[in-house]
Amino acid sequence: MVPKNYFNIVEAGKDSYDDDDWDQPASSYPNFAAPAAKKAVQVLIVHVLYSYEAQQEDELTIDEGDVLQVLDDSDPDWYLAKPVTKLGSSGLVPRNYVQLDDMSTGPWSFFSPSHLSEPSGFD
Repeated sequence: MVPKNYFNIVEAGKDSYDDDDWDQPASSYPNFAAPAAKKAVQVLIVHVLYSYEAQQEDELTIDEGDVLQVLDDSDPDWYLAKPVTKLGSSGLVPRNYVQLDDMSTGPWSFFSPSHLSEPSGFD
C-alpha cells in the first residue's frame, strides 16, 4: 500500500499539470524517511610472521606467510581469525605471531595488487 499523501489530486477536467504541482521536496511527506546510511565495515587482514601449531581445539594452526582475516580483535593477546589464502575454519591465533596489514599499501592492497604478479615460466 502507498499512502495517499504521496499522490497529487488532479481536478476533473484539468488537461495538464503545473510545474508547481510536483515541486514538493520528499522530506515534506510525513511518512517519508531516507534510508539509514550503512556503517562502513572495517576488514582487518593480518600476515602470519611465524608458524604456530594449535594447542587447544579453539586455536588455529597457521604457517609463516599465511594471510588471515580477523573476525574478532577484542582479546588483547589473541585474534579470532580465518584463513584467506587457504581453506580452513576460524580459530584463535596469538597476536604476536601476526602483523596487521595496511589494506591501502600492503601486499593485499586493492591499490597495488602485488599479489597478482605474473606467473613465472611463461615467455
